[in-house]
Amino acid sequence: MTKETYLYDAIKALEECIDLMVKKGKDYQGGSVCDDDYYPHGWKSFDTMLTTKVLRFRSVMEQQGNVNFDTAEDCLKDLINYSARAIVWLNRHTENCLDVKKDQGINNDRFTPDIEELPYNGA
Repeated sequence: MTKETYLYDAIKALEECIDLMVKKGKDYQGGSVCDDDYYPHGWKSFDTMLTTKVLRFRSVMEQQGNVNFDTAEDCLKDLINYSARAIVWLNRHTENCLDVKKDQGINNDRFTPDIEELPYNGA
């Protein structure tokens, strides 16, 4: 009987994602720009970022990795990190919200808080 190895390799991959998030975080934060500035359209900002990365992953795979930048692994690490940021955003913006809109275009009511979205500021 062989022992499951994906778990340990997956943990290593997640640790690499953490390192990447910390390093990129230092580049993306500074001056007048704060974390929330990157999500001017609320959860829709994450929808756009995640969709774009999935499309980039598909493009890389269809080109069989023959690309100059953003390997398939890079795309997947970005997806993991964007997903983690989306989870944090959702937790921060839904924990105190009791009134939920039913018509915002998503099926899961937990993720449709009745909050005012940040206006687009050109960031």
